[in-house]
Amino acid sequence: MGIVPKQQEVDDYIALFRYIAYLLATPTEHFATSEKAKAIMESIYLHELEPTQTFKVVEYNFVKYLEDLPPLNFSKEFIKAGSRWFNSDKLCDALDLGKPGWYHYVLMVGLRWAVKTLAIVHRLIPSFDKFMITYFRDLLYHIIIHSKSGLGKPTIFDFKYVPQLGKSTGKKVCHRIRKAAYQSRRRGWQSDISS
Repeated sequence: MGIVPKQQEVDDYIALFRYIAYLLATPTEHFATSEKAKAIMESIYLHELEPTQTFKVVEYNFVKYLEDLPPLNFSKEFIKAGSRWFNSDKLCDALDLGKPGWYHYVLMVGLRWAVKTLAIVHRLIPSFDKFMITYFRDLLYHIIIHSKSGLGKPTIFDFKYVPQLGKSTGKKVCHRIRKAAYQSRRRGWQSDISS
């Protein structure tokens, strides 16, 4: 998009993904430094220039999924223009992506210009950055909770379920399980299955 992050922002971003990898119990050595992470990503990118048939299917499904997806409703041609802008014509030709018209390229250039301008303004004016964070947090809350395409209202249930002995969730218990629970209680064993 034309945004050049500061070295501190790059290091923070890499640290975030190193932490996510740690939480997922996956190797973190690829993210040891920002230079190593960049080398790994460039190596992956070079190997993607010869995409397999599976990669072509994934690309096709990706475009189909994003096409006219609410709330932004991007057209297929706009997604193609974005893919060509971000991934290069060479890779997109290898994927048989197809070339969009000039109109969609112009839209992509306009989007790139707007995003780059906003990024510069966010850096230069911290109060504007704070305002935009608050504004979009409230906007996304409204879209997710109160809009017609969202939940419609705040939830009426707790998101965290704490199981309790003797509390039923409303599902029927299989008689075979009930019988096993009864027999284990008869023998003096503790059972987690409620009858």
